[in-house]
Amino acid sequence: RTGFNENFYDDAKQVFARFEGVEIGDYIAYEYEQEYKPFFKQRTPVFQDYIEIAHKQVTVPPGATCLLLNDMNSTVQNQGNKWFVSNVPAAADESLDPPLLERVPMLAVTFDQNDQSWESMSRDMWARYDKVEGLSPETLAELQSLLAISDKKEFILKTMEMVCDKIRYVAIEIGEGGYIPSSPESVHNWGYGDCKDMSFYATAILRAGGVDAYTALAKGRGFGPVFENFPGNQFNHAIVAVKLDESCADLQNVTVDGAPWMIADPTDEYSTSPLLGNHLEDTKILPLTRDGHGLVTIPSSPPEQNQI
Repeated sequence: RTGFNENFYDDAKQVFARFEGVEIGDYIAYEYEQEYKPFFKQRTPVFQDYIEIAHKQVTVPPGATCLLLNDMNSTVQNQGNKWFVSNVPAAADESLDPPLLERVPMLAVTFDQNDQSWESMSRDMWARYDKVEGLSPETLAELQSLLAISDKKEFILKTMEMVCDKIRYVAIEIGEGGYIPSSPESVHNWGYGDCKDMSFYATAILRAGGVDAYTALAKGRGFGPVFENFPGNQFNHAIVAVKLDESCADLQNVTVDGAPWMIADPTDEYSTSPLLGNHLEDTKILPLTRDGHGLVTIPSSPPEQNQI
């Protein structure tokens, strides 16, 4: 039978099955098919989990590009377009372990044979974001006291503070809503949004005030690494990336191509810009720009910044 999952606000469904006469220690063999209408034409099946795997096989259709990641123990076997494992023990589940996706083998499958680079992904996502309606003249008038701040450094900090304080984090992600933000106008009127909504809203205000700001895709440090050799959907967070000029260069917390930038997370209530929470330190982000951008590494903060 089918049923909706525990989240009342999305359109995902779950399938339930009951197996009669099953006892502890029995194996259950089953097959199933999945059909997707993916936003990104990629899949990344994993070959180890927190339960033992007797056998798992992934058959890849012709024309797809495959890249085996993280197979440090040469567990995955390959025959033509079939990738499989057998008798894989359950992954350890211990406190302070690295994230699961950092230590299990996975297969990165790409079905789109167009330009596969971080720059093209950045450019394509920027184009999708650029189609979203911006701030109306009426809303810009409401924000006039903020936009009237002439000191660029103060304007940037006040904007990030306002978004963090005034916009509540609420994630409602149905269909493309998991990837494309709501309009800044809607977020302003609602008073809530998820990470990409808040970041896109902040970016819209900053750009209205003459600041060179971008939304950037990110992946929290606790969710495993971003594999540089697999350009694609490896992110689960969105933040703000600001290219600084001389008037506000002291806000710099990362260097990009020799230039000062400030990275800010409007969902972080505890790390005031330009400080960053440790969930972003030593991670890679992707700024979304018109011309396309490569990955940017956020370094760990030096010891002198971690003192009380």
